[in-house]
Amino acid sequence: MNQAVPPRQRSRARALLAAIGALALLCCALVAGPARAATPAPSAVTCSGHVDRGLDATLPDQIDYLFACSGSIKSYTVLASVPIGGFSVDAQVFAHGTETIVEADSFFCEGLIPGDGFNCTGQAIVGGDVKGSFETFDPVCGTGLVEAPRRPKVSVVIADWNGATAGPFRLRGPVPCTPAKSAVRRKPRRKRHTA
Repeated sequence: MNQAVPPRQRSRARALLAAIGALALLCCALVAGPARAATPAPSAVTCSGHVDRGLDATLPDQIDYLFACSGSIKSYTVLASVPIGGFSVDAQVFAHGTETIVEADSFFCEGLIPGDGFNCTGQAIVGGDVKGSFETFDPVCGTGLVEAPRRPKVSVVIADWNGATAGPFRLRGPVPCTPAKSAVRRKPRRKRHTA
């Protein structure tokens, strides 16, 4: 059997439900506020560097990269404009402008093959040069007489010690490939005879 609820009790119940709803919204706002504040702002670290075709003639598809940053980093991602067919699983850190390896700093790299990039985690304290390499599917400068020279574009995105990211930073190079020579020979010009 249902009993009728007096109007006065109904208004108290509504006020109580409204108060509980307001309290729930306030709790959600308090929880969401710090979560939003915990998201790091973009990093102020900047990076620059360059890429070169590998020096080993038996690896015509290798690209070596080197970059340095204005602050310490804990990870980076290499992005390329050509498909990547492989990459070195480690990257070394060298004292800036030297061939001296910084023993405490290095990176471990992983990613999908084929792909357009890969990620490396580890550390590089400010002042270190990060060096690594990757391979493309085709020779960087082509092999045939009619192939156009390829000049891939390479960039890095970094994460600093706080997890904030910066980039992409475009790496200079590689040096343009020499144009392929045409297989067609030109006819020699006839000399004009003047009378």
